[in-house]
Amino acid sequence: MTPGTARRTSRLKRLGATALFGLLGAALGWTLATLLPAPSSGGALTAGLLLGLIVQILVHELGHVLLGVLGGLRVSLLAVGPLSYQPGYQPGDQQGRRTGRGLRWRPSPALGFAYLVAPPGMALPELVTRYRQMVLGGPLLGLGFTALCWWLAVILPPGGPETVAAVTALLGGGLNLLSLVPLASGGLLTDGARLRRLWPGSPTALREAAVLALVPLSRESRPRDWPAELLDAAQQPQGTPSYDAAARQYAALAALDRGDPAQAERLTREVQALVAPLPPMVQAGFLAEQAYLEARLGHVAAARQTLDALPRSAFLPSVTRHRARAAVLLAEGNAPEALAAIREARQGLDDALAAPGIEEPWLAELEAEAALLQRT
Repeated sequence: MTPGTARRTSRLKRLGATALFGLLGAALGWTLATLLPAPSSGGALTAGLLLGLIVQILVHELGHVLLGVLGGLRVSLLAVGPLSYQPGYQPGDQQGRRTGRGLRWRPSPALGFAYLVAPPGMALPELVTRYRQMVLGGPLLGLGFTALCWWLAVILPPGGPETVAAVTALLGGGLNLLSLVPLASGGLLTDGARLRRLWPGSPTALREAAVLALVPLSRESRPRDWPAELLDAAQQPQGTPSYDAAARQYAALAALDRGDPAQAERLTREVQALVAPLPPMVQAGFLAEQAYLEARLGHVAAARQTLDALPRSAFLPSVTRHRARAAVLLAEGNAPEALAAIREARQGLDDALAAPGIEEPWLAELEAEAALLQRT
């Protein structure tokens, strides 16, 4: 793409986003002007805002799940606000994980998200197609449900139900249309941004699909079992520092778990350089894994320094933070405190953002080493 073409494309995107926000603002103004003068509209308006937001997020995420499952993917996690659904899965080869996790009420920093696992051995080009279909499913089902709510608002007589339907339609239109705008900020991508990266012919399609496949795998299998093809494809530069860092982080975890500390250390240094300009909220997860790796490699002073500098972040699962703390304490020879940190870590294994495939086996290894140290 030439500089002139890039500028024109950027200008068109800004104009499109401005027009979209203008239309949404006009729709909001019309809706409020229509509804607020009506008697007892306040309660219905409040109900529409609260109920409509929850229902629209749920429908949007179910759209991802529906088209993903139709494409041959399997649900690993569905989360809407603090409520998450984790289907049971068969125990792994060595870990013997629990099954039937079902519904959980745990805090989550995201309005909603879904993780879907690809079948073993699926080729990368096919993964691109399946994950593109999954990403598109959210806005499609969401806009379809929005159209239904708007139709109900038109045919219902004035009153509470009409108000709820209209507000739900307005929220759905805003959420789903905005999700199609290709935006990326601080490592968070809209559906539109993901679709652009997964679109046929995109240079980032294979890399994006590989990362999308690795994320749910981290919930179900330990790093040494992750396919090398996915790890290699994900590490190709994507032009987004947070995603480049995430890909190298996955490769570093796999290298450490496979007994290649030199490779793990090299990749971790690359991760450090990539995350340096990112906000602390995004850095936290990378720094926690850095502290863990430094502790496991015997770099005790560096591990303690990294752990003490670890920022608070809603995107860092408590289990990962406490695992890193347990590893540092163990490296320092403090077995009792390490065991206490491991117990705290296990309390967060069911958090929506936790990765049990990583956490469970590594916590078990730390616990065995700490127990042995305590006996000696």
